[in-house]
Amino acid sequence: MFNITNKKKTRLIFFIILLITPFVFFQKNKLKHLIQTENTNQKSTYYTEKVSQFKLIGRSKSDVLFIGDSLIDNAEWHELINANKVINRGIQGTTTENLITLLPVINLSEAPTVVLMIGINDIKREYSVKIITENYERIIDNLVSRHGSVFVTSLLLDSDNQIHLRKVISLNTAINNIAKKYPTAKYIDLYKQLTINGKLSSEYSVDGTHLNGKGYQQWSLLLNNSIGNHQE
Repeated sequence: MFNITNKKKTRLIFFIILLITPFVFFQKNKLKHLIQTENTNQKSTYYTEKVSQFKLIGRSKSDVLFIGDSLIDNAEWHELINANKVINRGIQGTTTENLITLLPVINLSEAPTVVLMIGINDIKREYSVKIITENYERIIDNLVSRHGSVFVTSLLLDSDNQIHLRKVISLNTAINNIAKKYPTAKYIDLYKQLTINGKLSSEYSVDGTHLNGKGYQQWSLLLNNSIGNHQE
């Protein structure tokens, strides 16, 4: 009798686990999505300050307009790029979703050439490749319709997180394919230039994400060649 009772208890516990597992999984994913959304919507003081400057400056014209996250924001593009006037609209911490909401302000700056790099912050916040790709499609379509040439730069990362590294590879393929849809868009393969075995080389990076002087030197060489060839 004791054995029968134990068997019934075991079956009951097993049945309960089967019932609650989908619910727990659903709630976990829901919480994860809420955290992602909250992190994306939370804008730093730096972000707010930069956007307020962009709005105050208003309409402007340049030869080359840079757009993106800290990898764009950190560079002295006006000294690296062969152009009379360069405008930098990069903001550290920016995601593709942030950029979509910021495009009306960004587009106040008119330029025949745009350089874009964004997406690493999305990956670090665990956004799916599908979502990031969809956001990229909206961004590139918008920029192509309002400016001249759009140079889309590949993503870079040095990490022990294999999921993140695989996402970088998948996104670079997706970004390249999106750029091919537009005659005035071009993919800049910085990934091939600066990585070793799929990881951003320490020769070009200070922390595995951001570039040092040599990294920006290589990037600017690619851009100057591509922009120059495109204008000929």
